[in-house]
This record gives sequence, structure tokens and C-alpha cells, in this order.
Amino acid sequence: MKPASRVRWLNLLGLGAALTIVGCAFDPQLPNARYQCTPNSTQCPDGFLCVQVPGLRLEDGNPLSVCCQAGNCQSGLDQNGKPKEPVIGRDMIAPFDFDANPTTPADGGSGGNAPNDAAINSPEASASGGSDGAGGSGGNGAGTGGAPGGSPDANMIGNDASVADHPIDTITDTAAPDLPEPPRCGNGVVDPGETCDPAASCPTTCPWTVCQRRRLSGSPGLCTAVCVDDGVQGQCANNDGCCPSGCNANNDSDCKPTCGNGVIEQGEVCDGNCPTSCAPLGCTKQRLQGSGCAAKCVSDGLQTVCQDNDDCCPGTANNCNATNDKECAAVCGNGVIESGEHCDPVTSCQTQLAACVSDKMTVKTRQGSASDCTFQCTSTARTCVSGDGYCPDGCRRPQDDDCPKEPGEMCSAGSDCRLGFCHDAVCCDSACTGSCQSCDLPGHVGTCSPFDFSADNSNCGSCGTVCSNNHVTPSCAGGVCGGACQTGWTDCNKNKQTDGCEINTAASATDCGTCGTVCPYGVCQNGNCAATKWGFPNPNTTSENRGANAVMGMKVTIGTAGRIAALGLRTVTGAVHVRLAVYTDNLGAPNALVIQTGELLSVANGATEGTVPLTSVAAGDYWFFFVSDAVLRVNTEAPTTAWWFATQTYGTLPATAPPLMTVTQAFADLYVVTVP
Repeated sequence: MKPASRVRWLNLLGLGAALTIVGCAFDPQLPNARYQCTPNSTQCPDGFLCVQVPGLRLEDGNPLSVCCQAGNCQSGLDQNGKPKEPVIGRDMIAPFDFDANPTTPADGGSGGNAPNDAAINSPEASASGGSDGAGGSGGNGAGTGGAPGGSPDANMIGNDASVADHPIDTITDTAAPDLPEPPRCGNGVVDPGETCDPAASCPTTCPWTVCQRRRLSGSPGLCTAVCVDDGVQGQCANNDGCCPSGCNANNDSDCKPTCGNGVIEQGEVCDGNCPTSCAPLGCTKQRLQGSGCAAKCVSDGLQTVCQDNDDCCPGTANNCNATNDKECAAVCGNGVIESGEHCDPVTSCQTQLAACVSDKMTVKTRQGSASDCTFQCTSTARTCVSGDGYCPDGCRRPQDDDCPKEPGEMCSAGSDCRLGFCHDAVCCDSACTGSCQSCDLPGHVGTCSPFDFSADNSNCGSCGTVCSNNHVTPSCAGGVCGGACQTGWTDCNKNKQTDGCEINTAASATDCGTCGTVCPYGVCQNGNCAATKWGFPNPNTTSENRGANAVMGMKVTIGTAGRIAALGLRTVTGAVHVRLAVYTDNLGAPNALVIQTGELLSVANGATEGTVPLTSVAAGDYWFFFVSDAVLRVNTEAPTTAWWFATQTYGTLPATAPPLMTVTQAFADLYVVTVP
């Protein structure tokens, strides 16, 4: 096919009929609608679609597609998809490509040479020929006025087509209309149906006309592009060249500041409420500067005159205060006593505050504060009343308890008493300086009187004899000190005047429970001598000799924790030097020394016993050993575990028990004494 710019109009009756039946309505006023097109392209102008013509093909075998007005372009097909019966008339026209020697329709013209350029196939269409005029020469195609050309069986209108093979009996007019040349985009001429030509001159964008929006319609490539109106911009937006009504320079950069729109914009200081005159602003005088939306009030100096009703207090620098300018507030410290103040300056207030002190005759009350000049001091006469710390002249107790005490009341010094005399811790009617006088005697309190030696604990029997209160409640009766002893205490020396009840018989080891009861091991508990003997303190009837210079011993169990007070051995022989000791137990064997006695002299047929420093021990098994300087006969017990150690020169027992040498079955009656 040739370019679209070479498309020409041809009145091909048979082909025109074929195009008519497919429902494509061709509008003579829109010749572009008759352009050939490529399906699914944008070659057609606005309002037209590119549709395929059923049953017709191009010379390359592809289906023929043309631009048709939007609508049912297939309405010319029957139920089998075949074209309906053609209706042929002289207005049946179709797009047609041409070669360098196109056929121009005219009366008597010869048929155009249309070998393959017009190869439009249709099983039902007749081959096309010349225009509807006087029969011209047939050529390769026949004119309708001459002999018919084409063949009814031909697939395309070509060199061998004969008009005679396709008789057309329904031609209604022998003269074809003289149609205008179709528009050609790119020829530099704006043809009917075009809006611009060449395509480079066609608009591709459509700028707005102020606030009139514009859009592009048609196609620059088809020379149909044109700018059309697209409504009016109503939004406030920057850089769109439009300032819609209601917008301003603050919300639309395309608007210019406008004085009077009620919006303060760039370059304005006011809008809608601009001043026309300027009243003073406090003490700052003002004047009008500028006009219109640039008008503003600016400072014009300060007010310096003290006057009322000008909303200004020029201040102390201009000697203005609340007394000569009611706009001035009272200021503490300006030296002027103004409304609400009672003193000024502050130093004056502080002086008044320091002087506002009550005395015994006047009550002075402080009100307000010196720091804010509201201080004032009020004075009233003091009355006789208790609890205010003052005794006005003419007042006495009990009417006013703040007054000095009367004779007979407790005191600590003469200044406490109205008469100035304090004796025996009571206010007295006189100095009462006698050695055995008192102002506190029963029935004579507050009056200086001689002592009663018969019942005075401090002068019992004589002046100055004081009864002791040591663990006794003292009591002087008939001039003799007496009184009941406290629980657990006893007056063993019968002298309550000197030391009261001096002995604690509940704990005294020399007076345990009663006066003179001595505890042998030095411990008295709750009035009883406390001691426990562990081992074999009671002598057995059997006895044996034990060799000299040998350490011997046996196991003893102490049942209760306590303190070792003494160690004892039941001996038969007397006058033998002996030493006793206790060792700890380690897995059934003696171990370390706990305590030992000094040198003892055995007692014949008695208990050879020696005290030791009180040594605390826990309950458990221990070992008791002794050594003597001569053979010693001792009472023995039933068989028990005993130890006979290596011969050792008589003397102090070792710190660690020596190894066992010999075991015997019977040993001595020995014991350990413990106290709590």
C-alpha cells in the first residue's frame, strides 16, 4: 500500500456497496473517516474506531480495516457473518490507493490502470472499472460505461478482470458525482477535516488561558490536533498562571497581594483592620506611619507627666506614685506611704518591727510585713491572765499563773517566789536559815518551822541523820531508821540507817539464801548453792594402790554444759602430793588439756579436791587424769576403760595426753564439779 497521504476517493459501485453493508457510516463532512487504518492503533480521529471490513483483503492478503464512526460497525452482516444484499448508488464510495497514474472520474474517461494496487478481494463484489460516464476504453479494468470487465470467479480486480463478468443492473445514475479531493496531512494545506498542516505546526500541548483550562483534542500526526476548553480552574494552586476567586497571595503564588481582601499578604502589615489613628500604648506615645494596608502605629516617645486617666504611670524616675497618678500602683520602697501601705521605705518598716515588742504592761501585735511596707504595730493594755508569760503590776496567783509563786508552792530558786525565799524546794515566808528548820514540814508547808526528829528520814533521831535508801524503802519511826527490804535483799548487818539492805541473798556465795550460808564452789542461784558432780563422787568400798610418777586416768561424761569449778579424787592414803586434770575426748581417746589443779595434799579416807578457775565446757565425754609423787591408795570402781601412761616425773600434767601404755579394768573414784 502507498502512504495514507496518497489515498484518493473513487466511486467504485461494487466496492462501495460492500463497504456500505458493513455498517460504516461515511460522513462526507469528515473525509478522514474513510482512511485505511491499522487495528488497535490511534490513527483514527476522535469519535472513530479502526474496524475490519468482513470479506475484504488488501493486496498483501491482510484484512481491510477502515476508520468508522463509533457504533455498531457490524450491523451490515447477516446471521452467517456474510454481507447482506448490497444497495448500490452513486454515493457508495471507499478508500482506494492509487499509483502514479490514478484514474480521475470524468465522463468518457478511459478505465484506470488498476493492476494490483486495487487488489481488494471479495467473493461477492464485482471488479471495479471507470467512472460512471460514457464508456471509455477498457484497459486492464473496464469503465462502467463501456464493456463490463472482470470475471465472476476472480478473487481480485486485476489485469484479467472484465467488467462484462460482473453485470450491474441497479445503477441509478450514469454520471458519478464530482467529489472533492480528500485531506492530505503534510501537504502544507489545511484541508477540510484538518485543523493544522503540516504536522509540525499542530499543537502538542494546550496552555491555559489565565484560569480557562485547555486540553488537546485530535492527533498532531493526523493534522487534527486542536486545543479545546476544559472548564475553569477553581482551586488555589501555585504556578498554574491562574488566581481563582477567593484565593490570595498566601495560598496561590499566581495571585498578587491585594489590599482590602481581608488577608495580610506579602508587603502588608494589616488588611481590613488597618489603623487610621494611634492611641498611646501604656506610657508609650504612638503615631501613625504609612497608609492603606501598610499603615501601622509606631513609637513616638514616652509619657513623662504624672496625671490620671491616661493608662500610664511614668514611674519613680518622673516622681510619679499612687498618690499623684492613679494609674501608678503602690510601690514599697519609694519612700511614699501609698494606698495599702503603713510604712515606707522598708528600713522604716524594719525599725517599727523591731520596736513592736510586748512587755508586762502592754500587748503589742504585729500585722503585715515589713518587706512589702504593710507592717503596723498595735498596742493594748495587758490584763491578769494565765499563760501569756507576763504578770502585770497588781496581779497575783492564782488569778495569773504567770506571776511569782506564793509561799508553800514548789520552787527551784528564790526568783520563783513572790517573796524571794525558796527553802526545801518550796517558797517560804522567810529565809529559814536554821540548820534544823524547814518550810516543808507537814502542816507547816511554806512556813519556816523546826524539824520533827522522830519521823524525819533526813533527820532521824537527830539533826542531819539520814536513813539509807539502799534496796530499802526508808522510814524513820521514833527516831530510828527502818523500812522494808526489796525482794532478794537482806539487812544482814542490822544497820538500815547506814547501808539499808546490803546483801543480795539470792546470788551471794557467802550469804546464799540466808545470811552466813557460804557456797563451796562460789556460785549461788536464786538463793541456792549451785553445783553438779560428774563421774564417781561417792566412795566405793574397794580400793587399790596407784604407783608414783605415772599419769593415770579414765573417761568421765559431763551431762550438762556449764563451768568446771573443781576436780576431786576419793583417796584412802593421806599426805601424798597429787595433781588432777581434765582432757577432751577425740573419737574415744584423750586429746587436749582443758584445766588442771595446782598441787594438792591427799586426804586420808576422804575427798582430795581442788578448785580451778571457772572454765566453760559443753556437755559430752572427757578424760580425768592424775599424777602423784608417791604410792597412793584410792577408792576404785567397777571395771571401766582406764589408761596407764608412761612413767612421768611428778609435776604439771602435759598439754596433750601421752600415748597409752597399759590398760587396767578397775580404777579410781574421781569426779568433776560444774556450776551454771
